[in-house]
This record gives sequence, C-alpha cells and structure tokens, in this order.
Amino acid sequence: MKHVVLSLLASLCLIVVLSAQTQTITLTLIFDNYPQETRWEITNSSLAIVANGGTYSGQAGLTLNVPISLGAGTYTLTVFDSANDGMCCGYGSGSYSLKNASNVVLASGAAFTSSQATTFTLANTCTSNSLPTVSLSASPTAITGSGTVSLSASASDIDGTISKVEFYRNNVLIGTDLSSPYTFSYSETAVGTYSYTAKATDNCSGVGTSSPVSVVVSSSNPCTSNTAPAVSISQPANNSTVTAGTNLQISASATDNGTVTQVQFYNGTTLLGTSTVSPFSYTYASIPADTYTFTAKATDNCGAVTTSSVVNVTVSAASGSTCNPWALNCTTIGDITRTGRVGIGTGNFLSDASYLLYVKGGIRAEKMQLELSSAGGWADYVFAPNYKLMPLKQVAEYLKTNRHLPGMASGTEMEAEGGLDVGKITVKQQEKIEELFLYVIELNKKMETLQNKVKKLETENNILRKKTLQQK
Repeated sequence: MKHVVLSLLASLCLIVVLSAQTQTITLTLIFDNYPQETRWEITNSSLAIVANGGTYSGQAGLTLNVPISLGAGTYTLTVFDSANDGMCCGYGSGSYSLKNASNVVLASGAAFTSSQATTFTLANTCTSNSLPTVSLSASPTAITGSGTVSLSASASDIDGTISKVEFYRNNVLIGTDLSSPYTFSYSETAVGTYSYTAKATDNCSGVGTSSPVSVVVSSSNPCTSNTAPAVSISQPANNSTVTAGTNLQISASATDNGTVTQVQFYNGTTLLGTSTVSPFSYTYASIPADTYTFTAKATDNCGAVTTSSVVNVTVSAASGSTCNPWALNCTTIGDITRTGRVGIGTGNFLSDASYLLYVKGGIRAEKMQLELSSAGGWADYVFAPNYKLMPLKQVAEYLKTNRHLPGMASGTEMEAEGGLDVGKITVKQQEKIEELFLYVIELNKKMETLQNKVKKLETENNILRKKTLQQK
C-alpha cells in the first residue's frame, strides 16, 4: 500500500502557492471504478488555478489524501468527471471531501454530472500569532589560532510551524537552515570575541531570537591554566518550606575568570532547565507537594563544570489538605503503582481478576502496542507451502449457512465472550486478508490458462477460415 500511495503522489500534478501565512488543508479522494475520469482544481478569487490534480489511472476503489498549502482567502474547489456521471453511484461508491487543519469539512460531494464546484474561505491564522522560541549552542566556545564553530539551534512554535532558522555572527547573517535539526558551521580565523545568535521565523513571519553565545578566538590557549567556575544557589534558602501550587524561582550566582556559558538547574539527577545569561534563574511553575534536592551546575567557556551545594526544599500541600496520588487534581512526580484493579469513570469490575484496568468512555493515545504472544502469533502461516485453502464453493456454502467467515467468531460468540479480543481478532483478520491474496493468485492463474486457450482457438479458427476460403 505504501508503494501505491507513493506512486499516486509521484503522478500528481500539484501547483501550490506558498506564502508567509500558509495553512495545510487535505483533499481526500475515494475513487469509483473509473478514476481515470476524475480530476480537480482549486482557483482563487482571481480565477487563477492554485492547485490541481488528476486524472488517476489504475487506482479504482483506492483512497488518496492530498495535502495542499494555501494562504488566507476565498477559493473554489471544482471536481470534474469526463464521463458526466460523477464519482457515485452507478459505477462504484466514490466521493471527495476537503478538510482544514482542524478537521472541519470545507467541501464534499459524490453524486454529480460533469463537475461540482464549492467555494470556501480560509481565515488568516496569524492574527494573534505567538512568536517562536529558539535556543543556540556553539562548540567550541574557545579557539586557539583558528577553527570551525559548529552551531546548533533548537526552535519551536506553539501555534504554528518553523519556516527557517537564521544564524548571525556579530549581528551579520552568516547562514540559514530551513529544516530541523537546524545547524550551521563557520570558520573563525581572526583573534577576537564573537557573539553568535539564532533567529527563528514561523509560518506567520514572527521572529524569535536566541540568547547570544560568545566564542573567543585567541592566539594562545586560554584554557591551559583554567580555573573552574564558582556557583551557589542564592534562592530559595536551604531547608525552606513552600506551599504546593506556587511558582518557585530558583536563582544561582556564578562567576569565572573567563565567562560562564550556562547554568543548569537540577532536582536530584533530573535536569529542570538551563539559563545562559545572568542573572541565572529557573522558575518551577505550580510546584507539586514533595521534597526536593536542588543543585546548580555552572559551565565556563573552557568547558569546566562546577556543581553547587545541595539546597533542600520541602513543598507541603495547601493548608487543610493532603495529596493522595489517586485523588482528583493531585499532581505527583514519578510512577504511580497500585496492586489492585483501577476503574476510570466506573467501578463495575468483572469477576475475572486478570483484567486490571476498566474504563467507561473512550481511550485516546498516541500509540498502543499489543503483545503478539497473547494473540497466538502472527498470520504468516497462511503463506506456508502446506497451507490448505477452503474451496470457494465451500466458502459460499458456509457463508450461506453461518453468515460469517470460516474461522471467525460469530456475533453471538463474541457477545458471550464479553466483547472483542483485539489481538486475536487482528490476527484472524490478517489471516483472511492473506487467504484473499491466495484466492486472487489462484484465479489469476486460471484466467491466464483460459486466455492461452482462447488465443489457441482463435489461431485454429483463422486457419480453418483460410482453408475454407481457398476451397471455395
């Protein structure tokens, strides 16, 4: 399927007008039996074509998602059918839909004649744009004689995308990177101190600038007799107590005979944040109840690191309350372990103790993975040489009697088992898909045999016709 989609995209003739305020919409085409009749175009308010595609040969019944980048404005999507019978329903159930980034339908259709046009509007998404954030690191920051400075920037935008990151040396542009990871290298050859910054531009032309990073080029190595920096936490005080939910500011004082390039703030071994400019500080927002061991690590321009003394802080729950990690709106750090069953939205537990989590309502996750061992392995056995397919005639008789595929549980059986076993049903469905391929291969062989016989009969028939004409 991946190769099919790639070939579809490769054959797509798509014209996209890009701007500083573009947004991506998606055109979904579900083809009928004759996709070679289908094409589409999007025109702007000046009737200029800004995107188009089609026709699509050899893709009957397939679904194609086409991403389209457009700026704010009014547009018209027109879908054409050269046979004047639309995409549905005499020759397959085809359709189309156009959705914006929020999955809102802008245009849709299926049954029409030669064409169907729908006008839609894309609003300006940049009216309340938040500027992107960017941080810069350089290596090395101390060079003797000459050397190459490797720059690396990390950029993000909470309400859009990063279109480019520019690298500056003493406020002069030296390079641009259009894609992550954002990197650039510059060769320093002259003695001096240089200030590097990075500027990130988002899709709305908003620009965020990093804190500067200094690079020192000297005629001799300044780090041969380097002294490590001194660092201490000046706020909060050791053994202090604060109330949960407050914003706790952690401040550090750091000095060096060279320059302090960064101060990192830790709770135990967990990095909380990094500050690259003085005054060095980090704000722990809405800190939850717990006990904390804060330290600060200062790094100088020669790479020497010093860790401050530990500052112990106790964060107590608000007066009159305690924090139970299983209670509503209680923020905890680390893992939560419970030996018994857990119900979310329900307390209706089954008698089967092998199930530990019960949820009433939907479950939404970025990724879910099931162990194959629990499902009895994968369905590769179908393609084994000794695998026996049920004849199609027997399959038809079975379906007529049982009203479900052989080897698949019936609706009554699944209800009796209390629902679907996702792992097992997925393996069974894969088994049926692979069996279908074997049936298709078998039918193709029979068709090729019949085609060869037809060709042979045609040849013999032509010979007989010639002989008959000669006899006359």
